[in-house]
Amino acid sequence: MRHIDEFLARVLGGVDIGPWIDVPPRTLLDRPGMAAALADGDEGAARVLKYARCTGAESYDEIGFRSLAATPRRGEVPLQTFESAHRSARRQQRRALPPGLAALFDEQTKLRHRPLEPPDARLRYSHDGELLHLHEIAEAGRPTDGVIWSFPVGAPPRFLERIAQDADFPLQLSQYRLEGFPRTWWLPLPELLAAGRFERMQECRDRLAEGPAPGALHCFVSHRWLTPNTPDPDGLQARLTAWQLVVAVCEAVLLARRRGLTVPRRSVPQFEMAVGPQGSPLVESLVVNVLRYALDEAGLDEVYAEIRSLEKETTDHGVGAALEDAELARLRAEVAARPLLGRLLHRVRLWYDYSCMPQRPRTPQEQLEFEEGLRVLGAYQLVGRTVVLLDDADDYLGRAWCTLEVLTADSMPHGYDVLVGAHRTTVVGGTTEHYLETLLQDRAHVVWRAVLDTEVFAVQSPEECLRRLRLATTEKADVPVVYDGLRRLGAPRKVHIDDSELITGTLPLPLAGDGSVVVPLTASRPYEQRGPTATAGLDWSGALSVADPEDDTRLGIHFDDHLDASSLYVPSSVELRESVSDACHVAVVAGCEAEAVLLSRWVLTRDQELRSVVDAPVGSLTWLATDIAPVGHFAEGVLRTAVIDAQLWVLVTTDVRLARCQMVRTLLNALDAAGRPYVTVSVDGVSDDGVEWHAPPDPAPEGLAARTEPALVMSRVWRGGLFRADLADELAVALRAGR
Repeated sequence: MRHIDEFLARVLGGVDIGPWIDVPPRTLLDRPGMAAALADGDEGAARVLKYARCTGAESYDEIGFRSLAATPRRGEVPLQTFESAHRSARRQQRRALPPGLAALFDEQTKLRHRPLEPPDARLRYSHDGELLHLHEIAEAGRPTDGVIWSFPVGAPPRFLERIAQDADFPLQLSQYRLEGFPRTWWLPLPELLAAGRFERMQECRDRLAEGPAPGALHCFVSHRWLTPNTPDPDGLQARLTAWQLVVAVCEAVLLARRRGLTVPRRSVPQFEMAVGPQGSPLVESLVVNVLRYALDEAGLDEVYAEIRSLEKETTDHGVGAALEDAELARLRAEVAARPLLGRLLHRVRLWYDYSCMPQRPRTPQEQLEFEEGLRVLGAYQLVGRTVVLLDDADDYLGRAWCTLEVLTADSMPHGYDVLVGAHRTTVVGGTTEHYLETLLQDRAHVVWRAVLDTEVFAVQSPEECLRRLRLATTEKADVPVVYDGLRRLGAPRKVHIDDSELITGTLPLPLAGDGSVVVPLTASRPYEQRGPTATAGLDWSGALSVADPEDDTRLGIHFDDHLDASSLYVPSSVELRESVSDACHVAVVAGCEAEAVLLSRWVLTRDQELRSVVDAPVGSLTWLATDIAPVGHFAEGVLRTAVIDAQLWVLVTTDVRLARCQMVRTLLNALDAAGRPYVTVSVDGVSDDGVEWHAPPDPAPEGLAARTEPALVMSRVWRGGLFRADLADELAVALRAGR
């Protein structure tokens, strides 16, 4: 594509990758030494960028995989692409133990001897969903013995129980009165059982429930269509959906009886994990949204007595029974023999497109209803809980509608659930489910870069965007609808932290009061963190949105004369015309260059809003991109330093980056060492404390930064940027060279 060729010529034209240009990425992955040679030196990142794009690669996934293969400084969880996930899955398959032996090893870990309390030492932790593992951290004069203390998350050590907090699952929006919500239709679970299959909407319209309604769990079912005209020709999706949801209700009853119907789930915020008796997100949602509305403690005991004999079905979540239950005859009989369970099932409602939207052939009125349903698809997921009926993860994520649905669910606070959607042998181990979650780890980041390439840099059309994402639609008319849905998702709410992040843009270095420049040497902030001295609110929640085409943030920017005010592009270092001595410097930190440009445009068009809050005009701005998925367009593709003389700094980024981003921590270390006060602005929401003032520590911490003369660091440029793992070393080299 033209913009890729232009970037290769403009930024990477003199970069030599001759020895590696024809080497397949799989070879680089198998021969780490070859990849290390490719990425060696201060132009290593530039060679990686060129290698990823040099063979005419256009799809985002192919660029990402080639970039991953050529990047030697990877952390534990680098960028995930389809091909890298395939390799991991094949490797796990080759190493897989026979089912019986795997189960034995799993039980051995669970039965491991462990103390009631871990040792009195510094510990790090990991957890795999079922077990919490504590590892002692070695200290000087105190080596560790390598022992790992493992505890079931359902029975954690006492010190975790003492610091755990109530963290109940939230109520669905369907439990509230929703004014102006579009008319929606839902399939009650008993109606699916009665029919034994998913019926066409026109066949079952009179048995659908209008909603949403309080006291019920609404499930949005995301699934593949197995044929162009019928999604579930053999009824397997219907059987698997029905059995797994019925078993989930039974599991919710078992959990509520064990923990207490009104007793909330418990969580340890520091570990970001639930502890004590708990169920899957779907089961927890059933407890909160169904059981507490329908039952008291006595009623719970009565339902428990009914469903006890079904406990063996929960070992594989009902999948085995579903595969053998033609037209759901057995499940209907089981439920008919348990009337109390049947009443609960009436409170479970499904949205399955074939049954809840008019299907072909449609009347003109049905066509209008169908088109309106497509436009408000996200509203169904907003009020309901998305369940992914998963069979083939690759094909599922190759479908445009499926990708939109699962990314929409993943952007919501409590995500999605995965139900088995095919006859396969990996039900209990969850191999396919894990594969989907691995791919989704970075899928939102890749899609966001594709949308930004379309909206911010305008290097492609929506049709080209979906083609480069390898997202297919059956109907050409669906392309603009799906693209609009992806565009409205906005920036991912999660960040992916890894050594392989590519840093480009401008690294601002603060000028200290004595005239020296402070150069950060680490992202570690080991000293005790201080709270803000003051807070304020600033509603900048639209800063990372590209959903409103009428909001042209290019207008009204006052730059120096050399910059075209109508351009979409904002350079990574901007000096404003009316800079004054009491002006602040704004440092933007974002996930990629396009996101950094988007945030910077927002700041520059709303500088008066910022001035009214921080009581200082904006004198200069820099942006820094820290990119885990360097697959999109690069407006600059270099990293440079800039010495900033400002009494007040304003750091603009997202809330999660303020908490976790290594580059944010690096900048804050420099500011603390320079003795400069700063303000942080979170663009995530509209809270009253999204703006925080921080005073410099006294005394300034040692070992986090170094001081040097401005001339030694003010003109450093790294073509292609730097990998985050190399940043500190490169800055240290620059300091030594200067001396």
